[in-house]
Amino acid sequence: MSSDKSPPLLDVQDLTVAFPQPGGHVRPVDGVSFSIGHGETIAMVGESGSGKSVTSLAIMGLLPPHAEITGKVLWRNGDRTQDLTRLSARAMRGIRGNEIAMIFQEPMASLNPLHSVGQQIMEAIRLHRHASRAEARQLAQSLLELVGLPEPAHQINRWPHEMSGGQRQRVMIAMALACRPALLIADEPTTALDVTIQAQILDLLRRLQAELDMSMLFITHDLGVVAEIADRMSVIYAGRIVESGPVADILARPAHPYTQGLLRSVPSVNGSARRLEAIPGMVPDLAQLPTGCRFAPRCRYAIAECRGCQDPALEFLKDRAVRCIRWHDLEPIDVLG
Repeated sequence: MSSDKSPPLLDVQDLTVAFPQPGGHVRPVDGVSFSIGHGETIAMVGESGSGKSVTSLAIMGLLPPHAEITGKVLWRNGDRTQDLTRLSARAMRGIRGNEIAMIFQEPMASLNPLHSVGQQIMEAIRLHRHASRAEARQLAQSLLELVGLPEPAHQINRWPHEMSGGQRQRVMIAMALACRPALLIADEPTTALDVTIQAQILDLLRRLQAELDMSMLFITHDLGVVAEIADRMSVIYAGRIVESGPVADILARPAHPYTQGLLRSVPSVNGSARRLEAIPGMVPDLAQLPTGCRFAPRCRYAIAECRGCQDPALEFLKDRAVRCIRWHDLEPIDVLG
């Protein structure tokens, strides 16, 4: 975990992503702010459509040209500070993969089926590190060994379709680590895997983070995963962060009804039996957001003021933040037992 005295490695300030459409804009990310310290893991949690992946793509500079981005994404690596939203495409290519790397949910969609996994790792190495082919091959084998694939000299010649889902995800992690990035963005990297393989990948990411002194933004909808891997978490709903703070504090006493709903919908952290409850309704259409609090139509605590006011601002409570006017009225829930 990072030191409070040093500035954050990544500092996202009031990030908004808008896509034009007939009659106006939709904003899948709307005023999002968070930071990641050196060696720290931040989890971004929310349902599909909440804005998690768009946030990560904005950081990586991978959004389509028609996306309108405001706010700042400050990247502090070494003795320089850069706003990633203001960099040229060429400058961003120098950072992407080299200083900030990303792995995705479905490795089969990210790997080229026409090339061996070794060729693909070597291409990433040669692109960013200007190594010879022999040097790139040796480093690729070392990376496959680092991520726990046995017999790397054999694995390097395999094709993506010959590997299991867990093996392909390890290859994607090896590619992401080819240039020893300071920050790894992991976008739902274990969702498509079975529980056993999921646990292995989480263990691998924790080990690699410690070995490489790497920071991580871990994007997920699974709060059980968050409890395993993250230091702090930000809960995002309909494009806005509704709660943030240390993972242990939020799991012990969630302060937003949406966070409570997410916790009620998953098995307890320690595996004990309790009734699971689904959150009613769905994430709202971004083109037709409800008036007042965006979560109010699905919230068991909503009152007239929640629907009549503007979406409430974040309220800061020591090292926590919550976007809810009724946070002090929430009934405690037993998420650990």
